[in-house]
Amino acid sequence: TGFFVNASSTVAANLRVDGRATTTGAFSAAGVLYVQSDTGNVGIGTTGPGTLLEVAGADSTVPQIKVSKAGNTAALIGSGSSGTGAESGIVQLYDDSSNLDVQIWASGVSYLNGGNVGIGTTGPLSKLDVSGTMRVSGNATSSGWFNIGTTDVVGTLFGTIGAGDLFVGDDATITDHF
Repeated sequence: TGFFVNASSTVAANLRVDGRATTTGAFSAAGVLYVQSDTGNVGIGTTGPGTLLEVAGADSTVPQIKVSKAGNTAALIGSGSSGTGAESGIVQLYDDSSNLDVQIWASGVSYLNGGNVGIGTTGPLSKLDVSGTMRVSGNATSSGWFNIGTTDVVGTLFGTIGAGDLFVGDDATITDHF
């Protein structure tokens, strides 16, 4: 037993499928959801998805993919307007209280709030922990002290080192004049 719909059939009411539904052609639901039969690509808001999943919004909507749990937003991936009318890619990550902590925006403000950031390390010990060579092209400004070497400055000079101080540890190598 079963229900058969041919190419010229139209279901003008709700259609519920309990179990498995199969199609030999492309599948479209109200022009919003589309599955290409030859590639398996899924389109939301487009009938011509060029990748495994493509989400497209109309001019008046912002295309986004939202990940949430128990009503709290965990992540948004989509496009955002920089105020100039141009759209660009944006990724936003939220903490468990739905506070925006990470934003990476191709043409806007990007930031990381909460936690430490590691480059070349999976266990950063400070706000920015770089393991490897670091290059600054331009000015580097510090309102605190600056340590060259691996000497524990706080433990060694506790109370005598302050804002604006430069400490060169005894394990640092100076290869040019100061």
